[in-house]
Formats: sequence, structure tokens, C-alpha cells
Amino acid sequence: MSWQAIARKDVRDAARAKSVWLLSGVFLVFFLGLTYFVPRLGDAEFDTFLALSGEVLGLFLPLVGIVLGYKAVITERESGSISLLLSLPHSRRDVAIGKFVGRSIVLAVPTAIGLAVAAPLVAIRYGSFAPLQYLGFSLLTILYGLVFVGIAIGLSMATTASRRVTAGAFGAYVVLVMFWLTLVNLLVLVLFRFQGTPLEDPPDWAVFAKLLDPSTAYVYLLGDGLGSGVISPVAQFGSEWFTAPPMALAVMLGWIVVPMVLGYREFARSDL
Repeated sequence: MSWQAIARKDVRDAARAKSVWLLSGVFLVFFLGLTYFVPRLGDAEFDTFLALSGEVLGLFLPLVGIVLGYKAVITERESGSISLLLSLPHSRRDVAIGKFVGRSIVLAVPTAIGLAVAAPLVAIRYGSFAPLQYLGFSLLTILYGLVFVGIAIGLSMATTASRRVTAGAFGAYVVLVMFWLTLVNLLVLVLFRFQGTPLEDPPDWAVFAKLLDPSTAYVYLLGDGLGSGVISPVAQFGSEWFTAPPMALAVMLGWIVVPMVLGYREFARSDL
């Protein structure tokens, strides 16, 4: 298929890039470092290791996904090479799918290598090591990174200027990773400022809005889905139908599909 050729080219280009090998090394050093230091903090529980790993990766991996994806299409548009690419038997849909698959592989492989190499040492270091739990953590972490690859590529397809893509991509990182829950809380405080303590008993829509954040969904799945010891910011608000692992997983998948679809729609009807 045509999109496969584009994906292979992206992966080959990445394999020649020092940054990808550096990323593999960073993941390996990170997990080995956590494996060593967590027991020295006085807590040798495997759940603690997963909780700390999830907290750090929750900040770091989205940034990697953004960096890998936000120039995927816009750079070729500005250089004019996209016209040459489309003059070959490739459609714009092939470009969209191929770029996402290729960049996803570039993120997933170094992440998986770091997790796989660290696994035997984690098993030795932690007596409570659970292989299936570790595998679930690994898959969720890779999926979480792919969320931001999809967001970044969607923005790269939707805009025609690199400055807009850069601002949108890193703005998405700031909002979704750092300030989403704060923004929802501020909205609740403004709307219910005369009704006692709204943050202690928020309305259902506010809880739902918090779960729509991919970072919150990731933390929820680590804590509620895997039982990794992470306390979800949503879990404390009751047991509404939407505070469930399948919903959180759907949110993460939605943050891949929706930006890609919207970005492709703009890309498909724009002049190159």
C-alpha cells in the first residue's frame, strides 16, 4: 500500500538520526535510574516504581510526541517537497496515514526498548514485580505518547505556517498536560462561586470534563485499570458511569483519531 512506503521512509530517516538513538538511551537510563533509586528512598514496592514512572513519563513523553509530529507535514509543504511526493502514486490520505504510522513507530520502538531492557532489572529489584502489570503499563505508556503524535500531526496538516503549528502544538502540550484540571476547576469556581465549596462536590459535567483530558485518562488507567498505586484525580468523585477504564481508554483513542481526522480534512481541501 502507498502509505506504507511513506511510513517506511519516515522510519528509515529516523533510524539514521542521532536523536532517535539518544531517545533510546534516555529511556534506558531513566528506567535503570528509577529501578536503582526508588528502593533507596525506603519504598521497594513495585507499585511505587510504576507510580513514579507514570508521573515522570506523563510530563516527558507528550513532549517527545509533539516534537516528533509537529513538523511531519508542514516542513514538506513549506519546502515544496509535498508536491513531489503527491506526484508519485500517493494520495493525501496516504501521506496522513503514513506520517502517523512512521512517527508512531519512531516513538514506540525506543520507548519499548527502554521498558524491555529495564524489565529484568526491575524484576530482580522488586519482589512484588508483576509481569502482566508491567506489560499493561508499557502498552498504556506507548499509547499515551501516540496521543500527542496524533495531535501534532493533525495540527501539522491543518495549518499552512510553521509558526502556527509550533504555537498550536506546544500550546496543546501546556494545556493538556499541565493546566487542563486547573482550567476546569476555575470554571467550576466561577460558575458556582455562591454555592459553598463546589470543588468538594463538583457537578457531573465537571468530572466528565476532567476525564476528557488525555493526561488524566492515562493516570486514571494506571491507577484504576492497573492498580499501580496512582490515585486518579477523577476517581475520588464517585462512581458515575463515565468514570470507568473503558471510557478513559476511549478518551485516549479519541485524542488520536479526532485531531487526525480534522487535520486531514483541512489538508485534503487546501491548496499546496
